[in-house]
Amino acid sequence: MDKKRFVLLTTYIRYSLLTVICLSFLGALGYTDSLETMKPLKRVIEAKAEGVVVHYQKESFWDKDHFLKIIKSKANFESEQIKEFKDSLSKYGKNAANCKMEFNESKRTTLMICDVHGAISKRTGDRYYSTFGWLIRPLGLDFINDNFKESKKGLSWEGTVDNIPTTITVQLPPQDVIYSAWTQPIGHCHAHAWWIWVPQSVKATTWGSIKSKFRP
Repeated sequence: MDKKRFVLLTTYIRYSLLTVICLSFLGALGYTDSLETMKPLKRVIEAKAEGVVVHYQKESFWDKDHFLKIIKSKANFESEQIKEFKDSLSKYGKNAANCKMEFNESKRTTLMICDVHGAISKRTGDRYYSTFGWLIRPLGLDFINDNFKESKKGLSWEGTVDNIPTTITVQLPPQDVIYSAWTQPIGHCHAHAWWIWVPQSVKATTWGSIKSKFRP
């Protein structure tokens, strides 16, 4: 082997080793993943309807290395997460206010809280209509096709999205009947829900007369 080739080969080996060492060092510090690409171990999402506002929160559980990186960049992580959520909402014509991020170091969790506006509208009388496409569509979910559990308090689902165990709870005003698919005046479809709000103090005496108005 001539001297020129020998020099090129040794230089290549030297830089290759240096690259490996640097990557290993960064990996040990948890810097190989960016804040945008890190994935949690688990997430729990709740959306509670109150009046014409949806109180949204997403709790994410992290491994030790990722959470350490998050703690070191709290401000950046918070701004990125909130911006990502608001950008997603805007695609569905919704907006968020009062957003904040809470960090729990003992549980290694982050909790994003926002009030979502534009997702619920009040119709005639005490009838309400809501859309939750902004909540479930980005996750590839559907109230009916993905068998959300129906109850008198709303809808819920538990499964895996992008290899992340995910729990979703949609809390709606409590009713005397289940939020069933396609039923009136209380029910839901693929990404919407509707209800009649009746104060608890008068619900027992008025529910029968209200339901009779919607009988075919």
